[in-house]
Amino acid sequence: MINSHIILESTLHNHDVKTDKNAKFLILAVRFLEESSLLPAKLSRSGRDKFQTYMENLRWADLVEFAVRDLSQSYPHLTAFLSDYPSDFWQLRTLNDESLFSFLKELDNNLSDVDIDELYSLGARLLLNAEPKEINVNQLSHLPLDRNSRVVELPNGMGKPTMTLLSLYLELTISQSCQIFVSTDIAETLAGWAAVLCGATEDDNDRIVRINENGWRELRWDTADLVLVSNPPEWIKIDDIERKFPPAQVIEL
Repeated sequence: MINSHIILESTLHNHDVKTDKNAKFLILAVRFLEESSLLPAKLSRSGRDKFQTYMENLRWADLVEFAVRDLSQSYPHLTAFLSDYPSDFWQLRTLNDESLFSFLKELDNNLSDVDIDELYSLGARLLLNAEPKEINVNQLSHLPLDRNSRVVELPNGMGKPTMTLLSLYLELTISQSCQIFVSTDIAETLAGWAAVLCGATEDDNDRIVRINENGWRELRWDTADLVLVSNPPEWIKIDDIERKFPPAQVIEL
């Protein structure tokens, strides 16, 4: 099992807590996708060994930056929280190399067979400095859903309601059944994290859609069977939801 305490308490950057936590999340996401064969191996043990053979002066911080650039190109939602591009990428080069190597080895030992709820929670704690909101599973049980059902999650459940639902209804998939709307950078990133934890590939990036208040006013959607609402912004009202998604069941979580 992954040692969340070690990951949260280790220090990759000596002076900047934000860079430290950002880097940990990005490395965690890269390593998960590498383990799933959805990104080329750079930060895994085999990837590190390969790069060391032909890059004598390679620093681990440089390799992390290369890997995060791959992540950004293939899974842009997962880097949406990096608001200051390219400065935030450059900051990755300032990580402490010795601590970084120890951190990568820790993920080598613990990333396999980790529960996706634990991984999602770890990502949320790194980016939010708080546990994600708990979802009442009872509210999602025994719903009339099948593989043809269409589910919409409104801002800003950050993907957690959808992830919980998919764990209960194995006939549903992120690519065929779900649409997640978000309205903030962090929400987009964590929704992207939830999506890849549920099996999304880069072909499913359109499952997450950014929307603002103006976009919400214009939105009309008549193909949803279920709408999930958790932590909505003040400009989303329940009465509006029922008008915009007329055939759907609406569940507030």
